[in-house]
Amino acid sequence: MVGLPKKQISADAWAEKLAPYYNLSLNKYFIDENYDKYLYQPLLGFADRISFIDWELYDKYFINGFGHVTKWLSFLPGRTDYDGLDQTLVDGLGRSMSKAGSSLKEVQTGRLQNYMLFALFGVIIIVIFQSF
Repeated sequence: MVGLPKKQISADAWAEKLAPYYNLSLNKYFIDENYDKYLYQPLLGFADRISFIDWELYDKYFINGFGHVTKWLSFLPGRTDYDGLDQTLVDGLGRSMSKAGSSLKEVQTGRLQNYMLFALFGVIIIVIFQSF
């Protein structure tokens, strides 16, 4: 028999001898387990602590605190704007124009004689202003 070795290789002997390497390769060299234990879990814990600082401390007290302070500080200017400007100037001008319109409505009687009389008074006033 040509080409056959004299000594037979036992598969069981090789399996026993290479068992640690086989188990290591079977478990993918424990890369996933080591990655999870030494990198992912510590970073996840670190991210949880940073998230707590960001949401519970910074956002709730610092950012929302500025919102509450700004809201509190804007009360006086807001009341001044609403009562002083809006109610007095803007709405007050509208109310005064409405009253003036109601008063002038009584002047419009629909009689031609009254309109001619007002036109005559207008011409007299213009002549007086032009003469001075």
